[in-house]
Amino acid sequence: MKFKLSALSLAISLAFAGSAFAQSTADVTQSGSGNYAGVAQTASPDATATVTQTGTNNKVGDSSTAWSGITQTNAIGLSTVTVTQTGDTHSASATQSNTSAATVNMTQDGSGNTASTTQDGGSNARITINQSVGPGNVANVTQSGSSNVGATVIQAGSNNDASVVQAGSSFSDVTVGQTGTGNSAGVTQSGSTGSNTTVNQNQNANQSNVFQGAADSFVTVTQDGTENVATVGQSGSTNNAIVTQDGNSDQAQATVGQFNTGNTAIVTQTNVSKAGAAAAATSASVDQTGSGNSAIVNQ
Repeated sequence: MKFKLSALSLAISLAFAGSAFAQSTADVTQSGSGNYAGVAQTASPDATATVTQTGTNNKVGDSSTAWSGITQTNAIGLSTVTVTQTGDTHSASATQSNTSAATVNMTQDGSGNTASTTQDGGSNARITINQSVGPGNVANVTQSGSSNVGATVIQAGSNNDASVVQAGSSFSDVTVGQTGTGNSAGVTQSGSTGSNTTVNQNQNANQSNVFQGAADSFVTVTQDGTENVATVGQSGSTNNAIVTQDGNSDQAQATVGQFNTGNTAIVTQTNVSKAGAAAAATSASVDQTGSGNSAIVNQ
């Protein structure tokens, strides 16, 4: 079952599985002005939704509020969402529930940004969000109760943010980027085993919090310059945390907490300062409980 729509305001696709349907596909293409797109696919075989918008008010869900914002529920087989927005006041969303091998790709370009996806209860789920120069950037990713899930968020310029929660997932990966201005990050992974988190932030008001509740997990946080802060918390055994707040660091602080056995923490801060050539180095703190743990701290 296939829909092809090219409209300025609304496209909604409702697809239901049945013996006659081999695939459910919704394609929405829009160009200029008030844009909006919604897509809802329920109990669809190999559900695919593709939205491309180009200029002005963008969005993918709402229009007061016939919402949708792409929802795929109880998809049979694969479940894929691709959203590309280009100019102006972006937004976007995608919710997938009770699907397997769910994939979300979002790209936004210049201006309002925001993006959000939620996946619930599927395995082998992948989310990629790529935002660029905005004022607002923001990206939220939530995946829950899955195994082998991955999330990548890359942001470029302005008020950045990003928050990723993957709960109860085994073998989950997160990568967050971020380059300039507001920075912040987040990331919470809880339960199970084998979680990996990488956060890179570059210049301006950095911050970063990572919490992992799984064993055999790895965290890397690298921040470059300005208001740095990084907090890592790991419970479970044989975890590793590395925090580096680099050559242009300014208000650097770092706190690592590891609570179990066989954990390792490395904290390196270089050229930390609280502004001014003679300013005193700012804090670094490691807290470990349990046996067989090790910590290295350099400032």
